[in-house]
Amino acid sequence: MLCYVGNFGDEAINIRAEPATTSSRVGLLEAGATMQVGGQQISDIDGQLWYLVRDEPGPSSRINGWVRDDVVRAIDCPPLDG
Repeated sequence: MLCYVGNFGDEAINIRAEPATTSSRVGLLEAGATMQVGGQQISDIDGQLWYLVRDEPGPSSRINGWVRDDVVRAIDCPPLDG
């Protein structure tokens, strides 16, 4: 785990199968919720930073997917190496 991201808005945020808004939705990050970040990358499609999130560590995780940096708040995330 690298860090956490949180949804501090009023509406749920889509969690995507791939780091692109055109990718299928695999879940929702509800308003007020946080999730663990397992990775981060700049998307080749939109040039945005995306976080790979999961609801629980390890194989018991029910949701694994991507959320875009501009719709969540990063909590103690390191800068992307580049």
